[in-house]
Amino acid sequence: KGSVGARFIHNNFAVSNTTGIPLVNGIDGATNSTNTQFYNNSIFSTNESTPANLVNTASSQTLAAADGNNWYGFTDPQWTYLGVAYTSLALWNAVGVVGADTAADPGMRDGPAPRTWDGYRLSATSALRRAGKDLNIGNYQDAGNRAFLHPPSVGAWEVTSGDAAAARTARQ
Repeated sequence: KGSVGARFIHNNFAVSNTTGIPLVNGIDGATNSTNTQFYNNSIFSTNESTPANLVNTASSQTLAAADGNNWYGFTDPQWTYLGVAYTSLALWNAVGVVGADTAADPGMRDGPAPRTWDGYRLSATSALRRAGKDLNIGNYQDAGNRAFLHPPSVGAWEVTSGDAAAARTARQ
């Protein structure tokens, strides 16, 4: 909270009811930041729920970029940026700071409503495997400490079945 340029990269956000907003950028929200970056996050509904907004930014808060995110399972999606509501993925992707967000079934090991830590891993047939935006920020690890590939998978877990992990480099 209260920073400039916060980054939300490679997260899984599961929405299980109609309450709340998965990603809030603004006063008294998840972040109170300007130039926030949202990359390669998997935001999905576990029960076809409809939150009020998927992203909401206060009129004084800006996004630097939103790209490579996947929004799945929402029956009536809405993104609000600088007070303007965008009611379809096509309209959201047309916002100047948004790249190419998608709406594909994440294909998690435990299906659309994972109940275990391992269940959030991507299945071998997931459309999110290696579908993320390559940020060229060096080697970084997923939730299980496995290096993300280039291009990376979307969400908190890198691919799991047979793909070679990228070489790791020492952190300085």
